Amino acid sequence: MARGRQRSTVTLERAPDPEALAARMRAIEAAAREAAAEVWALHDRVAAEEKRPDDWVSEADRVADRLIRAARDRRFPDDGWLSEESLAASAAGAFTWVVDPIDGTREFLTGCPEHAVSIGLLWEGTAVGGVVAHPPSGVLMAGSVDEGCRPADTRKLPGARGAEAGLRILVSRTDVGRERFSGWPEELPLAAVGSIAYKLALVAYGEGDAVVSLTGKSAWDVAGGFGVLKAVGLSPRFLDGQDRPLPSTNERVPPFIVARDPSLADTLLDAAQHQRRRWTESKARRP
Repeated sequence: MARGRQRSTVTLERAPDPEALAARMRAIEAAAREAAAEVWALHDRVAAEEKRPDDWVSEADRVADRLIRAARDRRFPDDGWLSEESLAASAAGAFTWVVDPIDGTREFLTGCPEHAVSIGLLWEGTAVGGVVAHPPSGVLMAGSVDEGCRPADTRKLPGARGAEAGLRILVSRTDVGRERFSGWPEELPLAAVGSIAYKLALVAYGEGDAVVSLTGKSAWDVAGGFGVLKAVGLSPRFLDGQDRPLPSTNERVPPFIVARDPSLADTLLDAAQHQRRRWTESKARRP
């Protein structure tokens, strides 16, 4: 049975026009679906280059970026734009498309299926919708504050809950590999999954209970996932304890947690704050 169609419990002090939001949701869903298909068509024959140490870009990233930007230009040319692969084209607008053409490029290039095409829709700095498309399966996880999450068969996605019972806290493979969770409480079991947008969408659809991110992210990394979470009434809690809008410019988003259960969120916030302090102090002591 497909999961989704959960209603949002978010009440915005000011909200976008419902018809304007619905039209943009249709546009970003169609764009993400088309981009994901093109990405997967290139998965076994794509060239890549390293932009910075351990930060890769492929021709598939660029193809997806062009497709999504063309969709915005055709339908809503006055909307804002922020994408990892076309920063020179950044533009402001009441609605802003925040795009990661492939979130998890390293996973994509190494054959790990935990990557996604991610589009977040912001309205005046607030996430009001998002789409996270999984290229290998074609599954689209999407939702908005007005309509909740779309139905999607997420049960067999890589990194999904499957037959597992009990708590599932999704974290970065990189963070685990670099021992950033060393000494983490055993009663809070971790599951390493790739793309951050993909992890966030899995939690929105009930395939995980929480996400913990000990490092800052770029806005495009999380905007799509935050939008899907907002569709089911969930929002991140930042480790610095501050509330903030999601940036529609090239700014960093600080470390955060998000959990489906409020009591788990309180527990995780305390644990993540302690873990972050321990990790940064340990890093400072290294020669």
